[in-house]
Amino acid sequence: MSFPSVNPTTTAAWKALEAHAVEAKNWHLRDLLASEADRFERMHVRVADLLLFDYAKHRVSETTLSLLEQLFTECGAPEALQAQLSGEAINQTENRAVLHSALRDPRTEALLVNGEDARALAKGERDRMFAFAEAIRDGRKKSFTGKKFTHVVNIGIGGSDLGPRMAVEALKPFSDRGIQMHFVANVDGSDLHECLLQVDPERTLFIVASKTFTTQETMANAEAARTWLIQQLGDPACTQKQFVALSTNLEKV
Repeated sequence: MSFPSVNPTTTAAWKALEAHAVEAKNWHLRDLLASEADRFERMHVRVADLLLFDYAKHRVSETTLSLLEQLFTECGAPEALQAQLSGEAINQTENRAVLHSALRDPRTEALLVNGEDARALAKGERDRMFAFAEAIRDGRKKSFTGKKFTHVVNIGIGGSDLGPRMAVEALKPFSDRGIQMHFVANVDGSDLHECLLQVDPERTLFIVASKTFTTQETMANAEAARTWLIQQLGDPACTQKQFVALSTNLEKV
């Protein structure tokens, strides 16, 4: 499909929302909660008993929500969402599908994109990542000197830093405290230096995360970390046991 390029400010819903906002600016949440005993019951949505969207504690009314839904529709968002979930090439710049949702999709029915099942491919990668992580956690994968890893250093910037950093912070209560996570994103050498002061070279796994494997800052930090590890352990072969790469550019890796 041709991805909708509707300017939201030109829609009827937008104009209605502007008029509605004039009225709503004088509302106070305290008054809304006091005057609507069933406000929460009318203004929340549960998704599979896993997520709760609570609109009741925002300065909105059912009219507000209805107008926002109307805006969503007038902008062509429902069709665009369906196209994205169906694997259509909605990335017009690169003429390719946008498949991040398939990475988290538990469904097993095929999602064919260019003749390949995107869901099956994603599950295969998830299974491989889990197996690798389990081997690190239980000590089956060991360092160059045969020791169990106690430190993992992620080297990357942007989404290659913020994504894993967010996951680590969010899941910290469930984490294996025997392994400490570190993140290096700043090309300023002091960032890596401070990190290396905290780790044991014989027990540290380095993850170099870069989609293209050409990101200047990431490559500079990775090379510096590699040099440090070789100096500490005295053998260039140590990097084969203690460096892993996350990338789509297999040739560069």
